Amino acid sequence: RFVKPATGTIPLPDSLLNAIFRMQTDSAGNIWMLSWDKFIYYDVRNNKYETYPINWNSNYKGAKTLYPAHIRMDAAKNPWLITKNGLFVCKRKDKKVRHIYDTAFGGIKFSFNSFWDGAFDKQNNLWLTSPNGIHVYSTKKNELIQTFTMADGLPSLVTTYITVDKENRIWVNTAAGLAMYNQEEKIWRTFNRFDGMDRDYLDGNIA
Repeated sequence: RFVKPATGTIPLPDSLLNAIFRMQTDSAGNIWMLSWDKFIYYDVRNNKYETYPINWNSNYKGAKTLYPAHIRMDAAKNPWLITKNGLFVCKRKDKKVRHIYDTAFGGIKFSFNSFWDGAFDKQNNLWLTSPNGIHVYSTKKNELIQTFTMADGLPSLVTTYITVDKENRIWVNTAAGLAMYNQEEKIWRTFNRFDGMDRDYLDGNIA
């Protein structure tokens, strides 16, 4: 359950604090917060904050809502916002937020722009779950580099929560069991009721 920070504990106006519905810390312990229309960065050591308005791509024609959403941090401490209306990334050095809702770079295009969750692997690739399989986005190349469907070994197209373990393996909750991808062997393995699990449909947080 999300708990809003107490008013008076950090130098933010109460009106802004009351609008926050997501929080995530970076590796230095600083806090990224999300309101309905902006990122808020709180520098814990210096007790200062910065705001970064959410900018929607001018070509985007869909619904403009950020809820529900998840914040995930990349290796460079940049927050990525995963939503049902595409991705958003905030680059502090550029002082702006970029909306990524479609891509044809690298000859691969998002088959679905509604994402449920995401996790970064050791290569700083962002693995995204959706109702239409898994998308892998390279933050270095700024392009989609791979997709996974049932044809590639996923037990279901419906993928929800995702995490990456210390061995760089990908673990995904799906509608047909728990899926694990070994990046070295490049194969998916599925765990379900036949392996002792209580049920196949998994929609809870896996982290």
